[in-house]
Amino acid sequence: MEEEEKKNDVFRNRPPNLWNEPSSLTDDHRFKLSAKPLEVYRDDRVSDLYELIRDLAETLSSHKADRWNNLVRSVIEVFNAMQGESS
Repeated sequence: MEEEEKKNDVFRNRPPNLWNEPSSLTDDHRFKLSAKPLEVYRDDRVSDLYELIRDLAETLSSHKADRWNNLVRSVIEVFNAMQGESS
């Protein structure tokens, strides 16, 4: 019954008071290579976002190569820094 009460409490306190369960806010969330967001969100939210990102990437890489290369370098730097923090 404790789990059911916890769920009800979370729903009672949803925005503006609480967006997620308190434990979710403190848990360390890692990117999972096995995640399949396109299968989870069947209402096209994720596929629409991926399409927008793909279009932007194509535009940047073909028409503004310097900006594209800078973006790629920046993303790699962020992931390298995150990897260094977790070591």
